[in-house]
Amino acid sequence: GYLNYNKLENPGQKILLFLPAKETHELGLLFANYIFRSKGHHTMYLGADLPDSDVVSVLNTYNPDKIFTSVTTSLHLKTLRRVIDKLSLPDIKIPILISGGILKDHRIELPKNFHKIEKLNDLTPFL
Repeated sequence: GYLNYNKLENPGQKILLFLPAKETHELGLLFANYIFRSKGHHTMYLGADLPDSDVVSVLNTYNPDKIFTSVTTSLHLKTLRRVIDKLSLPDIKIPILISGGILKDHRIELPKNFHKIEKLNDLTPFL
């Protein structure tokens, strides 16, 4: 589900968090949302199983400073490739933080603005 926190007096960066279509493993996304919020960032948490068209629509209206997403298993390899294609358009230059077990299981080449988050310390430079 959608969680939006608009009551911060001095919000930091705007972070969009979502899981792509067919991805339902939400625990890591919830934890990332908590970490960003604890550092004073404004988060838009869209939750699990978000259709591709909704991601593009929200990007155009929310204008986040960063995106965080996760793909967990090899069963979702096609989903990951689709997310990379959707978010690697020339006009999307913001950092895209991507996590999930699938990154350890497969060698996946990511565009420059994508950053693998394999452990908690990998998130630190983006806070």
